[in-house]
Amino acid sequence: MSDDLATPSAETPAAFEQDLAWLARVHLFHDLPEEARRAFLARARKIEAPAGGWLIEHLEPNPPFVLLQQGRAEAFTRRGDRPVLLGILGEQDHAGVEAIVTHRRSPISVRALRPTVYFHLEGADLLRLARRYPALGRRLRMIAESRQRAREQRPVWLPPQEWVLVFVRRHPIVLWVRWAAIGAAMMVLAALFGFAAKITGFAPVLWLALPVLLVGLGALLWIWIEWRNDYYVITTRRAAKVEVFFPFYDSRHEVPLSMINAAEVETSFWGRRLNFGTVIARTWAEPPLVFVWTPWPDEVAAVLDERIRLRQITREREEKATIQTRLREKLGLPVPEVPEAEPVAEAEPLAQAQPDGWRALLKLWTANLRLARTESGGTITYRKHWFFLLQRVATPMSILVAVWAFFFLHQWQKWPWPSTQALGLLVFLTSLIVFLVIIYQAWDWANDIYQITDTQILDIKAIPFGEVQRKVAPLEKVISVDFERPSFLARVLNFGNVTIQIGPEEPLVFYRVAHPDQVQQDLFLRMEALRRRKEEAEWLRQQERFMDWLAAYHDLIQQQGVAPPRAARPDQAPRLPPQPEEAPPPSEPSWEEVMGFDYDPWATPPGIPPEEEPPAEDVFGAE
Repeated sequence: MSDDLATPSAETPAAFEQDLAWLARVHLFHDLPEEARRAFLARARKIEAPAGGWLIEHLEPNPPFVLLQQGRAEAFTRRGDRPVLLGILGEQDHAGVEAIVTHRRSPISVRALRPTVYFHLEGADLLRLARRYPALGRRLRMIAESRQRAREQRPVWLPPQEWVLVFVRRHPIVLWVRWAAIGAAMMVLAALFGFAAKITGFAPVLWLALPVLLVGLGALLWIWIEWRNDYYVITTRRAAKVEVFFPFYDSRHEVPLSMINAAEVETSFWGRRLNFGTVIARTWAEPPLVFVWTPWPDEVAAVLDERIRLRQITREREEKATIQTRLREKLGLPVPEVPEAEPVAEAEPLAQAQPDGWRALLKLWTANLRLARTESGGTITYRKHWFFLLQRVATPMSILVAVWAFFFLHQWQKWPWPSTQALGLLVFLTSLIVFLVIIYQAWDWANDIYQITDTQILDIKAIPFGEVQRKVAPLEKVISVDFERPSFLARVLNFGNVTIQIGPEEPLVFYRVAHPDQVQQDLFLRMEALRRRKEEAEWLRQQERFMDWLAAYHDLIQQQGVAPPRAARPDQAPRLPPQPEEAPPPSEPSWEEVMGFDYDPWATPPGIPPEEEPPAEDVFGAE
């Protein structure tokens, strides 16, 4: 195999230039010199696969790198004999990087769902390109790590049809800095204990350092778990940030790619040297989606930029295809169908191992902490944070615990007063009253709800056996949405107030709701969906009106029996009789002629040869 990557392509020059321009939109080659794209096209083969054709097979020893230009394909792995879907690939999506970078067999299979055109490049050629262009190598390493995490630790909330493009955690510098701070604190405390033991001469003081050491080791473990649970995901449909404050709460802030307008990168001095930074995904509404301490920030932003451009191109193409389909239906012309193969992998999420023992109890507890948000039939319902339910029942529960404690102490000490019968009756009545109070408080807590539908925002407060107050606001009139966590406890337990400003009216406030950032994001998603529905309805209305005009024109032409006018070719254009040429108006003499001068100061002086312009190839360089 020759070391020259820029060998001529077998494509026609026009097709080669089109592929070269198309390849510049792919994030792997974005901002790379044109030489890199030409080198890729020189080695890659452009293949047309039918529906059902295999692009990459599972456990293939030397899997290729495939880059889809047209069509759709499914990527799946296998759990035993069962195929598990990992995502649907479309235009500008690629696969095979993980196996090529790690030098292993392919852990996935890729199969065309419809006729697909893709580029096929051998893994060795891709690695040689990565060595020649370090920016491409960094992007390939990021993609390889993302694909491995997405395959092994795919989130259960992520739909199986979404192909994961980026799956990264915060930069390890975050973990190292926190570990260093804990280690420094432990060393300082150990030195203080040693100094105290030396001053006092009391050696057992050193034993007090043991619990401090255990607490420090526990803090190191907790910091590692907390760092590992935070991650950022970009798929073919959304970008999401997941933060987990183990074991109290988890928060997910996600934005559809259709809402993202631009991606920005902010880096510091050390960030540019250690390759981390902040990626800001700007949206049509605040707040933006912010990835802090992100490794490979430029590469992550390049993925977002690619999806923004691809969304615009895809939308224009879909609108054009819709117009053509509707026009064919109006004129009674056949609508071509695109053949599509049956998928191999079912659209089911990855099977998660069922926890046992204390892990099952911990999972059940953390799941109960998130009962304050439910979604059913397109309506999202929120309740106040569970902490405020505990706050309501804390007093009656304390009374109940105190009464039962007195009852057991009375029986143990065998006090003569009060009698056992009277005390038992007191305990029974107290337990019954407390039980009824707890049921009432839980019922009252559950009745105070906030809801978001596709078109409305509702604030419902209902008193058990009493009146119901209901406030309704249209979603389309929302001006701004803000949230706050007003205290340290609110930050730890992740609850707060969400303020929704609706025109000049008094704002609607969701008080003490769990995960206020998620409530804000749900509102923005519903607002964006409503806006897009209105835009699509207006576009369809205008399109339908245009189609009616075309259909009426077509019917009129058929009724009159007149062929529609066609553009005439130049040789068929009607010839008009020549018109007599008009004599040009007499020109006035110039001032040189009036004054008797015939010398042009800009002409070449006599006796001096004119300069010759250098040829084009000397100016711009030979191709």
